[in-house]
Amino acid sequence: MNKPQPLRTTISGYRSAPSAEKAGFEMLSAFAATIAVSRATNYVRERRRRAPLVRSILRRAYHAPGENQLRVHQLDNPYRDSQLLALAQGSLAALGAAVLALRFHRRGSTMAAPSTGPPSGSDDR
Repeated sequence: MNKPQPLRTTISGYRSAPSAEKAGFEMLSAFAATIAVSRATNYVRERRRRAPLVRSILRRAYHAPGENQLRVHQLDNPYRDSQLLALAQGSLAALGAAVLALRFHRRGSTMAAPSTGPPSGSDDR
């Protein structure tokens, strides 16, 4: 099965890239994929619970600071800040991996581009 031309170009750019760039791309893409999969898994698990409303009420009562005190809930989730941090980190990792993938593609396309100079066997005499 033949790979599409853009994919072949990116792969050839990846193969010719320095090992530090390859390692950075692999770490960033693995980090982004791990966060995306874990967030999706937790989202699905939370939605499949038998009684998410009862759990929410119990969590609110457990985390209440005291009697007769008003507590402001951000969308009824005390873990919202840590979730937003994880999503921001995953987004930045995905952006970094995309930038490196674009560099690989550009490197591969410059390697595959025909030279614009005179043919190698000709002399200008």
